[in-house]
Formats: sequence, C-alpha cells, structure tokens
Amino acid sequence: MKLIFFGTLLAVAAASIPVFSAQNQCIAYGDETAEFTWRLCPNGEKYERQYLYYGFWSEFYPVESNAGECRWAAARSTWLCHDGEIYCDRAGCRGH
Repeated sequence: MKLIFFGTLLAVAAASIPVFSAQNQCIAYGDETAEFTWRLCPNGEKYERQYLYYGFWSEFYPVESNAGECRWAAARSTWLCHDGEIYCDRAGCRGH
C-alpha cells in the first residue's frame, strides 16, 4: 500500500513539473475579470484556466495552440492575438 501511494504521488509530481517549468518562459494573456485567462509559451504551448465563481479559478491546464483568442504561428515563433503579437524565443515570450 505504501509503495502504491508513493508511486501515485511521484506520478502526480512528475506530471506537474513540465507545466510549472514551461510557465517560467510564458506570458499571461487575458483578463481576470473575463471568463478565460491563458499562459502563452514558446513552441506553441498554451495553458488555460477558467473562471469558476466568486473569484475562484480552475488550475491551468494544457489546451490546443489554436484554441481561444491567440493562434500560434510556428514559422515566426509568434502568438497572433486579436490585439497584437507576442514574440517568443529561447528566453521566453514578450510583447503585445
């Protein structure tokens, strides 16, 4: 039983590592008073969270790069959003 618990805990921790390390190079996009906010990351990685109720939000979870307001342009390493472009390189994403 102890081994199963430890294995499960390790699997959950390992699954969360890419999200947090990837988000270090990401940029926030959206409005916290609206329904959605995103983390836009290099290489077209995109994370979304949803407004649940009374100031509570869901956790960030990965979504397709073409979901929502911004679309990933791989040839330009750029997020194309309705209010501007967000440029990405090895250091991370910036601008709009």
